[in-house]
Amino acid sequence: MITGLEHIGIAHQNTKEGLNFYALLFGLMPYKSENVVSEEVATHFFDVQNTKIELLEALSAASPIAKFLAKKGQGIHHLAFETADIVVMHSHCIAN
Repeated sequence: MITGLEHIGIAHQNTKEGLNFYALLFGLMPYKSENVVSEEVATHFFDVQNTKIELLEALSAASPIAKFLAKKGQGIHHLAFETADIVVMHSHCIAN
């Protein structure tokens, strides 16, 4: 069973512009930024009234985010949900 929304991932072409936009929109700066080397992506997290917003930046043309941006443009890339038991949830989804 899904217990909540963990975060919303948004792919952005120009991260500096995106960070400035969301900082103005939300009235705050990201609480966490990190590079995920295995995915060739930089992530920047905002906490907006108990909802996490993740701004995604491609670090190379081979990054899945770069490919997403080339195909679909900027926008929502994913929704990450919370669950108490991922194994049970995965089994349930596969069975149905």
